[in-house]
This record gives sequence, C-alpha cells and structure tokens, in this order.
Amino acid sequence: MAAALCFTPSAGTGLRGAAAVSGAAIRARPLLRSAAARRVARRAASAPRCALEEPSSRGASVSSPKTPEPVVLGVPAEPVSYTEPGQPLTAPGDIPEVDTAALVAKAKAVADDVAARPGYYSSVAGVAGGGLVAFVVASAVVSALDKIPVLPSALELIGLAYTSWFVYRFLLQEETREELKEEVQDFLGKSR
Repeated sequence: MAAALCFTPSAGTGLRGAAAVSGAAIRARPLLRSAAARRVARRAASAPRCALEEPSSRGASVSSPKTPEPVVLGVPAEPVSYTEPGQPLTAPGDIPEVDTAALVAKAKAVADDVAARPGYYSSVAGVAGGGLVAFVVASAVVSALDKIPVLPSALELIGLAYTSWFVYRFLLQEETREELKEEVQDFLGKSR
C-alpha cells in the first residue's frame, strides 16, 4: 500500500518552504506582475500537495491517459517509379555504373581548355562577378525606392501603362509583329 505524502506549507514559508518540504530545489522565484496572479500563486502555495496518493482516498479511480491510435498509411503494392507507362520498373541494382575514366578524361579536357584560354575564362568570371554586383546594387536601390510612400504605386502604374502600350503597338496586329521581329533581329545582328 502506498502512503500519502501530502503536506500543507505554513503561512510563513510560502513557495520556498513548500519546495523545501517536498525536496525540490527552487533557484529563482517567478515574477508575478498582477495582483490576480499573486493571489492565484498564494492559493496554490497554501493548498495541500500530494506526491503520491491512493486512488481510493478521493473516491475516483486514477487511470492512465489514453494513447491515440496509430495512423497506418497504405503502402503501395509495387515500388513507385518515374518511368513512362509501359516501361519496366527499374530496381536499385539496375542503375548503370559511372565510367570514372571518361569522367576524369572530361575533367582533364576542361582543365586544359581553361589553361589554353585564360583570357576568355577570366572575362567570363569578370562578367559574372559584375552581374552579381549589379544585382546587389539594383536590389538595394529598389528596396530604398520601395520605402518612399507614393513612389511604388506610381511606378506600378507607369509599368502597366507601358506594357499595355507595347502590346497595343507591337503584338496585336501581324504586320507590327513582323516589324518587331525585324527590329530584334537587327539588334541581335549588330551585337554579334
């Protein structure tokens, strides 16, 4: 039979005395800001605490909380595959091995090309780095403009107006589409 280990803290001991009686260690007292919270804490401190109590002493039986039923998900009968319909499913053992010799040969060819044309690859790296810097600067400018109260709405209105004009001017009729196509081809021809 289990013995009841109940105690009632005395009025002078408060929460610290109750913790000392129960054997628990309290390092810091919580801050109670409102008067209602302090009253609730006082009532809780003066109420009897029971560490272990027999179920029959209160007239109700103590039962363990019910655990929820496990969720069982359906498992497909066949393994899932991303092949076309009608194609046989591939098993993990059917994956072809990588030809390391061909991979090493390709890496050496790329390294030789970089060594043969260092000016080309340095210009590519410079353009990529410049593009990254331009993106960061443009992002900062757009975020600064976005903080001005009326400007974002005005810029959206200007963008919608220009887009509608462009569609009306170049995309609605066949001859204007041909004109736009020729202008784009001329521009691309000059840039090459």
